[in-house]
Amino acid sequence: MKTARERLGLSRYKYMRRIAEEQGLDPETVKKNNGNVLRWESGARPEFDTQYAIARIHKISANAVEQLGWPRFLYLADGNALLTAPWTVTGCVDVLRSLRWTVPPGPCLTVTGRALTAFINGALAAVAIAPALVRGAGHCSLTIPEMIDARANGLDEAWRIDDPLPVLQFARADLHVTVGLLGATNADPAARAQLLLAATHFAHLCCNIERDLGEDALAERYGLFVVRAAASTGSRLHTAAGLITLAWHHAEIGDPRDARQLVSAAQRIAPHRAAPRLSAVIHAREAGVHAQLNDTTASRRALDRAAKTLAGSTADDVTPWGDCIDEEWLSRSTGQVLLKLGEPKKALDYYSSLLGDFPTRTTTQPPLYTAKDLLNVVDAQLALGEVDAAVHGARRAAALFPKMPTGLVRQFQRRLEPHRKAPAVRELLELLTSTA
Repeated sequence: MKTARERLGLSRYKYMRRIAEEQGLDPETVKKNNGNVLRWESGARPEFDTQYAIARIHKISANAVEQLGWPRFLYLADGNALLTAPWTVTGCVDVLRSLRWTVPPGPCLTVTGRALTAFINGALAAVAIAPALVRGAGHCSLTIPEMIDARANGLDEAWRIDDPLPVLQFARADLHVTVGLLGATNADPAARAQLLLAATHFAHLCCNIERDLGEDALAERYGLFVVRAAASTGSRLHTAAGLITLAWHHAEIGDPRDARQLVSAAQRIAPHRAAPRLSAVIHAREAGVHAQLNDTTASRRALDRAAKTLAGSTADDVTPWGDCIDEEWLSRSTGQVLLKLGEPKKALDYYSSLLGDFPTRTTTQPPLYTAKDLLNVVDAQLALGEVDAAVHGARRAAALFPKMPTGLVRQFQRRLEPHRKAPAVRELLELLTSTA
């Protein structure tokens, strides 16, 4: 709350006066209630009518107050530009400059329901009206955008074999440098579009790493920026890839109905013939959504479509960030869907590559992806009562890193804590706590 208030440049006293005015109260009452803002900023919960007044001050909908609750709806005030800025290159620059990356901890999404629907509609409209990007006679050659794109590709390769945390730091810094160049250059539209697409690459990388580390709200902001930036360039391909990344978030920790509308939007604009791997991802995400909505038949049909589409992929496939989309990825995705369908034993059959002694880095999937898939393995084993096997799975995940990232540690701890009475679990939890 303090961050949201300070962004308006208001003292606690003036902020309280604004709240009183929104509630139709005499501002003079603020004199005796001046300490309320301090109490709220220290963790106290305002009455509901006060929460709605605060939301109106920050241009946050009543629907968000009801869906997210206190104080989570206030994070929309911090990231409101993501929803309200123009769908242009300049708008994207303004968004990234205005965003603060303070977000609620743990599994939480802030753009849901009607706000998400409006965002999706904005993205689809932006793609539909964006001009054709033909390089003109601007003052900047494409040399710099190409160099930045090469840098993004290099980081993408690095996180498949290296510790993800340094890669995340570089990707964050490079994202801000790229957007800074966008704000400073008078390049022709095509050059600016290529810079912005490079920015989506950095942001997508940040989104994936933060998500797999369990920082869901932070990952969501990067994902929203990916969609906004891609749509602002008119790239149907990158916009669809960004939408389907957001669908993964909402399918995992949000409302599957929100995930379904994201999948539907990606299906509407994805150029399937040019990007079969992207189509395979869309079908796989669709299968997961159907599974959460208890539609087994539709889920299995979507999985079949994913397999057929992926089998048709060729070297000409131009799916953005699609190098990891292969048969191994599909097998693990199928296991994840079966787990959602309540079939943990069948799910484990599709995670067979992770059930050996220790997974190695020769896999085509990044270590962080493998660790997240091992979370699913642990879930399946615990559902089957195989506690010792689950402990072994968690140890396999820890072996992928010189030091397991704290976000992953927390996720394994949440799974195993209810089984603490087992000596093997207790020993592992103590080990994870000491290394976090």
